[in-house]
Formats: sequence, structure tokens, C-alpha cells
Amino acid sequence: MYQGDPSIQTLHGPTKAKLDDILADVYHTKGIAATEMNQPDKALEYLRKFHETMQKELGASPGGCDMRLAISWNELGVAWMIKHNWQEGEKCFTKSIEIMKSLEDYRKYKISPPLANLGYAFWLTGRFHEAVQAFEEGLRYREEEFGPDDRESFM
Repeated sequence: MYQGDPSIQTLHGPTKAKLDDILADVYHTKGIAATEMNQPDKALEYLRKFHETMQKELGASPGGCDMRLAISWNELGVAWMIKHNWQEGEKCFTKSIEIMKSLEDYRKYKISPPLANLGYAFWLTGRFHEAVQAFEEGLRYREEEFGPDDRESFM
């Protein structure tokens, strides 16, 4: 019998919800690894599974403080971008930002990752003015929170 953290187990072992969380983490990790290794098909496969898992778990819940669904939209957007599907990437980044803004603990700087990615999508589609606006907006939000030239983690 499982002897770990009692908050994640039943008399028969880990809960289904906890196992689903672990599986989602595996999909996320494999998708990120595939992204870093420039394996677009694998990245999309795993990040789509991660997103579907988050959508199933969190898609119907309003706001709250759980950022994982927003992160899954951002990561799915990255997967589309490395497959050169700028439009799908842009849609995902926009959705990620929308969800982040709906969270109870929302602060402007938290949209930095999908905002930077959205700026990149604009850049790659020749919308340079929109790209600069997105990049400057993200930078402004970070400077408001952490000061100029911050060394805080982007994630």
C-alpha cells in the first residue's frame, strides 16, 4: 500500500485526481522537452494532451487561483508556433492571457510569458507595430512590479 503523503491517497492508494495531475505533469514535461529538442510533432502531441487534461480538470471552473489552464494554453501556442502555425499560436496566447486575467490572484506581470509569445507571433506575421506594443506592454508590467532590469524569474 502507498505510504506517501496522506492528503493524496485513499485506502487503496493515490486518488484518481492525483494520478491525473501526475499524468498531466508527464505530458507537460515531455512536451517541453520536445519543444527544446525542436521536435514539433512530439511537442504538439504532448502539449495538446497536457492542455486537454487541464481543460477537462479546470475548463469549467471560474477564475480561482489555478493558473495551469492558462499555462496549458500558452504551451499549446508554443507547440503551434514551432510547427509554423502562427495563427493557432496567436489564438492560444490570447486565450492564455484572457484566462490569466480572470484569476483571483491576477497581477499584470503574470501575463509576461504569453504576451512575449504573442508579440513573437505578431512579429513573424509581419505585424511589427503590434509586436512592439506587446513587448513594451510586457516590459512595462514587469518594471511596475519589479523595477527596471529585474532579475526575477520569467516563469
